Amino acid sequence: REHIVNSAGKAINCHYTNFNRTDINWSKFAEFIAQRFANKPEIKINLFGCSDGSEVYTLMLAIKSLPQKIAEKFKIFASDISEKMIMTAKNGEILLHDNDIAFLEKNNAMEFFAEDAKSDIKIMRGENFYPHIVKEDLRKNIEYSTKDVRKAVESENFSGEVFMFRNGWTYNTLEEQDKIAKNLNKNC
Repeated sequence: REHIVNSAGKAINCHYTNFNRTDINWSKFAEFIAQRFANKPEIKINLFGCSDGSEVYTLMLAIKSLPQKIAEKFKIFASDISEKMIMTAKNGEILLHDNDIAFLEKNNAMEFFAEDAKSDIKIMRGENFYPHIVKEDLRKNIEYSTKDVRKAVESENFSGEVFMFRNGWTYNTLEEQDKIAKNLNKNC
C-alpha cells in the first residue's frame, strides 16, 4: 500500500485499511444518521481519508439495509489525498480477506462484489486478500475526489452534513488536528 511522507520523511498517511472494521456498529451508525437528518431531502456524508473506499463501502452496505426510501436520500462524498487511491476507489477495486467475505456472505451482500480474476491475491500481515470489484449498485451514490481535508475545512461549509475523518486524523500533528477542528467549527 502507498505511504506518503513529508519533507522530514515522516508518514503523513498510509493506505492500509480494512473493510468492515468492527470498532463501529455500522448499522446503528447509519440508523443514527438517518434519524438525525430525517427532515432533509438529501443526506450528505463527507468522508475524508477514504483510501480505497473500504470504509465507504462498509457504510453504504449499512445504509442499503435501511428502508429503500430512506437509503436513497444518502449521498457520500468520499475523498483522499492520494490520487492513486481515489482511482482505485473510482474503479471499484477492493481487497477482501476471509473475514470480509464471511461477513458479506452472512449478510447476503456478496451480490455487490465480483471476484477480480485478472489481479493477484495479495498477502498482508500474513493474511490473503482477494481482489474484487465493487458493483455499480453499491457505488452509485458515492462520489470520489482527491482532496486534502486540511484545505477543505478552510473553505467548505459542512453545516447540516455529516463530516467523517477518522482514517487520517492520527497522521496529523496535534497542531494540525487543532487547526482542522477550529476551521471545521468556524465553517459550520
